[in-house]
Amino acid sequence: MLRRAWPSLVRACTGVGADETVMVVAHDAVNRVLLCRVLGLPLERVWTFRQAPTSLNALSGTDPNALQLVRLNDSEHIAPLFQEAVHRAV
Repeated sequence: MLRRAWPSLVRACTGVGADETVMVVAHDAVNRVLLCRVLGLPLERVWTFRQAPTSLNALSGTDPNALQLVRLNDSEHIAPLFQEAVHRAV
């Protein structure tokens, strides 16, 4: 999955200026492998952090190979609904 997802992210970032934003919408598994790459984690760690449905991950930087994680698994925008669903599911 990383072999397909990473080049796609790099292509999406190509030509983007420092004051511009790229938004990527993907499934949690794609997010996880991309985050492992950004954080320098081996893919064996892909399940060691949460990716809630509709969560936001924010990355910053001008070079895809030197991105910085700014926000991970932020689901504040749906917190009341999601927290309720998680509690029922547990």
